Amino acid sequence: PQKAAGYTVPSLAVDITYARPGDSPGEVTLSTPSLELRARLPEQAQGVDYFVSTPRLRVREQYDRAFADMKVGDSVTRTITMIAEDSVGMMLPPIEFGTAEGMAVYPKPFRTENTSNRGLYTGTRIESATYVMEAEGDYILPEIKIFWFDLNSRALRVEILEALEFSVAEIPELEAEMLAVLEEEESEMEEDAPSLQKGQIDLNNLLYLALTVILIVVALWIFLFPL
Repeated sequence: PQKAAGYTVPSLAVDITYARPGDSPGEVTLSTPSLELRARLPEQAQGVDYFVSTPRLRVREQYDRAFADMKVGDSVTRTITMIAEDSVGMMLPPIEFGTAEGMAVYPKPFRTENTSNRGLYTGTRIESATYVMEAEGDYILPEIKIFWFDLNSRALRVEILEALEFSVAEIPELEAEMLAVLEEEESEMEEDAPSLQKGQIDLNNLLYLALTVILIVVALWIFLFPL
């Protein structure tokens, strides 16, 4: 159930074919009883937008790089993995990745996995996003709260991913550095030019020599084997 309300699971008809010794197979239709149930919202969960009910929830957070020495243009990918017992991946909550002015965020499509091991069902949801630093300054990635209802203790719990503070520095003299790289590349091309020209001259000489040899061979052939 996705909300507090009464629900009815209707009766289901099941067709069964069975063998009868010395006779053709028999057929019979059986019906399951209907089921009435009511889902209630735990008092502790009043005011919570979304939570998952599970005996156990594990949350892991990972960044693909450190935040030290961050500069404009750098990027970092944040991955959050949620694993719930006796649940499925689609039931786990979506993550709202915080951002700030001067920093762009690009969420990736989430992934879910469902496994079963000796009757224990486990659901996994993996969410990730890439932050791109567009301006220098001090930033704070806000904390993320993931609520879940503990079916063992019948209590509402919350997993908190702490806020993260970091600074982004401007790239000093960026244009000058780019210009220096371009000038260095042009200088290397000029240094390579004489060798390229020499290679072209050597190739021309080789072609001229090959053509001369061919003409001599043809002349000898005509002289030795006249038509």
